[in-house]
Amino acid sequence: MNTNDPIAIEKDSIITFNNLNIPNQEVVIQDSLDTKKENLISEADTLIKEKKALPFKPKEPKEITYYSEAELASMSFSDRLGKRFSLYRDFYTEYDIANPARALDSLKHKNNGFNRWLYSKNSSIDRVKENPFGFANYMLGKVPFFLFFFAPFFALFFWLIYSKKKYSYMEHLIFIFHIFGFVFLGMLILLLPDLLIGDEILTGIFLTIIGPIYFYKALRNFYMQNRIITIIKFLFLNIVFNTSVIIIAILFFAITAAAY
Repeated sequence: MNTNDPIAIEKDSIITFNNLNIPNQEVVIQDSLDTKKENLISEADTLIKEKKALPFKPKEPKEITYYSEAELASMSFSDRLGKRFSLYRDFYTEYDIANPARALDSLKHKNNGFNRWLYSKNSSIDRVKENPFGFANYMLGKVPFFLFFFAPFFALFFWLIYSKKKYSYMEHLIFIFHIFGFVFLGMLILLLPDLLIGDEILTGIFLTIIGPIYFYKALRNFYMQNRIITIIKFLFLNIVFNTSVIIIAILFFAITAAAY
């Protein structure tokens, strides 16, 4: 080894080469780390600025209007029912608690049969949303019961406006079932052609043109009255029928949905 070669001696973070003082590499490393940190911060800022909007709106906490049992008790029946179910629906949607007893305990509401049943309808609503066709099939299965309860009510109007005729209430009822049978048979026959066409145009023509004409002819032939009186009664019965169908259909839908 040549004695004239530089000899490195480390003293307190200073390296000496023949009286040449060179800073320790720790300083160089620290500068490098600071530079990389600045680059990372700059890249992060760039990513934030260039961040694209989400394709959906994030779910925000929903504000729930709470009603105690005492507050609900001071309301009318319809308001109380609406507010209670609205509260139960909001609570179910926000916290996803399916157990009625647990939910009612959290809400400090009475754990009685009605409240448990009302809260459980949240699950029914979810089932309808998940499988609407299943609910439609369920409702179709209840149509015979709907007709069974509606026909006697409609027959009452026939019995009143044809009170001068010697027809019993049961004869009016049979006539109504005959009309209903014709309508449903026609809709059933036209179901396949409408599916092939891809539109319900034939069923629409049947219900708006053929059905009313058949109803008018049936009234004229069965009750044997002149054309003017038959037209007046035909118009009156159509108004009664349409109004009654809307009201009873709403009740039928509500009862069916409640039992689903």
